[in-house]
Amino acid sequence: MIEGLQSAPPRPTREVPRRPTIVDRLMSELVEDFGLPEDLLDRLCNGLRPAGLVAENRDVERDGSMIQVTAIDRGDESEGVFLVHLSDEQLTDAGKVMSELGRFFQSGDQVFVGCGPDARLPEDYAAWLDQWDGNGVLGMELDWSAVESILAVADPAPGLIALLGLAPPRHKIYLSYANEDEKWLKQVCKFLRRVVPVWSRKDIPTGADRTQHLEKAVGETRFAVLLVSQDYLVSNFVEVHELGPFLEARKRDEVVIYWLPVGYSNYKGTALEDIQPAHDPDRPFNDIRPPKREKALVHMAEMLSSHLASNGDHE
Repeated sequence: MIEGLQSAPPRPTREVPRRPTIVDRLMSELVEDFGLPEDLLDRLCNGLRPAGLVAENRDVERDGSMIQVTAIDRGDESEGVFLVHLSDEQLTDAGKVMSELGRFFQSGDQVFVGCGPDARLPEDYAAWLDQWDGNGVLGMELDWSAVESILAVADPAPGLIALLGLAPPRHKIYLSYANEDEKWLKQVCKFLRRVVPVWSRKDIPTGADRTQHLEKAVGETRFAVLLVSQDYLVSNFVEVHELGPFLEARKRDEVVIYWLPVGYSNYKGTALEDIQPAHDPDRPFNDIRPPKREKALVHMAEMLSSHLASNGDHE
């Protein structure tokens, strides 16, 4: 080393900051009981986790007392869902509490304000909730007794999601097909069902409301597997109830589409032309030998299983 020169100190490693989540917006403190069963909010959080939602309890301090808040993170940094529980004493001073709580919320948030079943609500309670609307925050009343009844059932997540007005989590693998291609549905199911959970309209119970079940399943779909043929493309039923909604959901990055050509079709010029197929459309399933079909289906099952595992979407 040249005399008089010192080696430069090592450059400090720069820690990449973790991207904040909705839950991180509220400071974490010990929870103080305000009359609810001590484990209610914890059970509520646990009931939402199976649906793929992160929910954590937080407290906000006001005048030496704590206001309980449950924050639900849906993965969207710009919007959050918050459940606020107020004690009877805090309800009597609702206006002041509202103004102080308002700084924690931002435009697009949904804030559910609840209290115990025996609480005396102030006359201006509804107007109190409306105070946030000017800032784009949606304030709603939450009946904690309804939460208790939902938590008492074996699988509370769907009921909680409906009660809180949240979008249902997408987790289904939906097989969409034309009635004329039912034989291909059976072939695909034979290879997929042993690896990943799949659903088709064949799973609608006898006597059930078909439209209601279809709409629910489409709304819960994460991966749509389309068995495409000319019969599929000209089916008005498929277009209205399955393909159309899936294409719209894909634009919002809510659904991943795999389309499998089971027959020759005029797919060029349709929305499917811009979506990478899961198999060569110039060699559809009805024009290749069984071993090659089976190999293609094994590959598709492996892809779906891998995507489910990496995204934590497995039902």
